[in-house]
Amino acid sequence: MNLSNLLKDPIDIPLLLIYVIGVLIMVYSAMQFVHGFLYKQKPYIRSGVKTFIIAVILLAPRLIYQHIRIDGSDYKKAVKASVKAVSSVYDSVGTADSANIKAQLEALSERLSDSGYSVSLASSVENENEGNFTVRTFSAVKAASSDADRADIILISTALDSDGTEEGFTDDAAEISVIEAVAKKLEKTELDTELRFLVFTDGRNGQDGAYSYLHSLTEDERNRITGNISFDLLGLSDYTGFETVTVNGRENPLSGIINSSVKRMTGQKLSIIQEKDSELVSFHINEIPGVLLKQAYVEKASAAKSVDMLNQDEIADAAAIIGDAVIRELKSRESETIKALKTDDREAFTSGSFRKDKDSFSCGSSLKDISENFGTVLTETGLTDASGNKLYEGRLYLLTFDSPVPVLFHVNDSGLQIVAADTGAVPASKDELTRILKNLFGDPIAEADVLSWTDEKTGAVYHIAASESDYTVSSMTSGGYSFYITA
Repeated sequence: MNLSNLLKDPIDIPLLLIYVIGVLIMVYSAMQFVHGFLYKQKPYIRSGVKTFIIAVILLAPRLIYQHIRIDGSDYKKAVKASVKAVSSVYDSVGTADSANIKAQLEALSERLSDSGYSVSLASSVENENEGNFTVRTFSAVKAASSDADRADIILISTALDSDGTEEGFTDDAAEISVIEAVAKKLEKTELDTELRFLVFTDGRNGQDGAYSYLHSLTEDERNRITGNISFDLLGLSDYTGFETVTVNGRENPLSGIINSSVKRMTGQKLSIIQEKDSELVSFHINEIPGVLLKQAYVEKASAAKSVDMLNQDEIADAAAIIGDAVIRELKSRESETIKALKTDDREAFTSGSFRKDKDSFSCGSSLKDISENFGTVLTETGLTDASGNKLYEGRLYLLTFDSPVPVLFHVNDSGLQIVAADTGAVPASKDELTRILKNLFGDPIAEADVLSWTDEKTGAVYHIAASESDYTVSSMTSGGYSFYITA
């Protein structure tokens, strides 16, 4: 076990104390044997046998516990080997730009192919905002041990984004090592669930790579994807701990098991952070729930200036956390986590959010920009509002509500104009919602029977109006009033 985390494991501490006592008794037993055989005194030999049995009984619990649990030390050898291989490729290529990333992914493909994985490496040139960029996708597949064509699929993904220096490449090196260490550790593990290890490089934190990858799959494959575990390391030489992230800031079954694994591994008790700037959001708005495991940022932490200066203990722990989640909770398609991800709650897990101090109303003009900004899939309705804006359906966690609310996005060529909530689904009456908004933003501005509150930090204006408001449609006013948000 990693010594820096030793005293954080509430189970291992008493087992370790018992283990130490067992070691001391084992030493005493050996002394009894030696004395008995040297001086041919059977009582000492019998005492040695008895104390040996007692010592074995005391040693057994911790040895068994260390065997059945997953720990960073179990992954350290694989991490060291991977870091060495990554460093060797870097030294031979002599650059940390796209040529190095290409060489690294090709080398990783070869190493995991040798371990029995079905590996593919694809690249494409995409065009967006009048600019071209290259998307590379690495995929290594571990097929399910039975009924492989119908098994659930769990994605384990990361994104590479080097800045052209070895220091900038160190986080990529750490992420390659996590992928490789987990894959090597699990290569002989029998799983009912199919695992797909993915690495994206696209200059946009893997978001375009994730879209490209999903587009390349058959409909059957997409339907079998149960969830996604992403990770992001910072390339530090210091051990800074972890954070867990979901797109809507809400816990889901995958974030729950990752947090549980983090606590077992390091003693950290983590809460969920909201973030929409990784490949996680691309999967999320394609209705694939997921979690992002991040290396925590600490202002005074030192960046590794070269690959061999990376903190390998934390890389190993990150690999162990993911491996623990797979082995302990995702090994069987009958696992509670897998079953929970496939229930009707999946819609709640993949709903978007618009929260005070966390989200901004301002976003780009494209539907993809709007969808990523709010973290929800936009479904075309074929309808328009009174101003000719096209209407798209979505679901958002709003304000302080604990359940997602159906909303309509009003969009024209200039971009998003209005987000209107279904007041019949808002868990508050008009008066209760008015009090909530007053508590959050102060007194409203009243104009023509419309109450408005401005959130200066997010650039959003919340409005409560009568049910016949020009800014909403009748399907959104079943609560007897209209509630909408504008820029």
